[in-house]
Order: sequence, then C-alpha cells, then structure tokens
Amino acid sequence: MGRPALRSLLGATRTLLSARTIVDFQATRQGHMAATVTIAPIATGKTDEWRQFVAELQTSRRIEWAQSQRRRGITRQVITIAEGEPSLAVVYTEASDVEAATVALAMSDDPFDVWYRERVGDLHDESLETEVVFDSAPRPGPWRGWR
Repeated sequence: MGRPALRSLLGATRTLLSARTIVDFQATRQGHMAATVTIAPIATGKTDEWRQFVAELQTSRRIEWAQSQRRRGITRQVITIAEGEPSLAVVYTEASDVEAATVALAMSDDPFDVWYRERVGDLHDESLETEVVFDSAPRPGPWRGWR
C-alpha cells in the first residue's frame, strides 16, 4: 500500500472513530509481511506526556525498544500523532505476524516491556477495544490451490 493510499485510508478512518476505539487493518506485503495501523485516543490532558514518552523511546530507551521489537519480530514501526479532540496516537507496524508480536508484548516479563505496557496503559487511560476495518491477508481457498 503506497503512502497516498495509506494517508487517504487514515483520513477516512479517523472520521469513523469514537473516543474509545482502536482501528486495526492488516494487509499482506510481499507475501509474508503483515502491516497494521493502530489508531488510539490519547487520554485527555496527556498529549504532552505522550510526546515525551515517544521522545524517550527514540533517545534514552532506543536500544531497549529496538531489542523488544526484534524479540517480537517487528521489522518497522512508525509512530505519529493526529491532533484534535481527542488527540490520536497513530502507529504503523510491520511484522511477519503482528498478532503474535502483540501477544508477546502482553505476555513478556522483560523489564522494558513491562514499563512500556504500563506507560501505554497510563497514556491511553484504559484498555481499548479493537475493531478490524480492513483485512486483506490471504485466506485458504480453492483459488489459492489450498484444499
């Protein structure tokens, strides 16, 4: 999916969001890479704290963050913010298995992963629901030769 198409999809998706919804979509890339865009509202009054958190990930905690991503099979991750009421965290993630990477983070007892989960939970105030709006991952079927 090219950048213009991704921007268009994000713009259309943002208008559909409620204050408590994460929107995920998965698409296959090069036959073996899944990409997920997660859009999550930032807790009221915590936008500056969220920016500090992302800055910390990119500076003093960048090595731990890279190690965590490598352990979970994440090959690329882009984080940005969409300003508004509420402000939204937008995270683009590529991994061979995004769901397994998410489960690995949730189950990990690594000190960095525990810190990361606690910070994300605090900045987003609650556990958010997930809604799949688009999934183009290949499915077994006769058109693929699988029986």
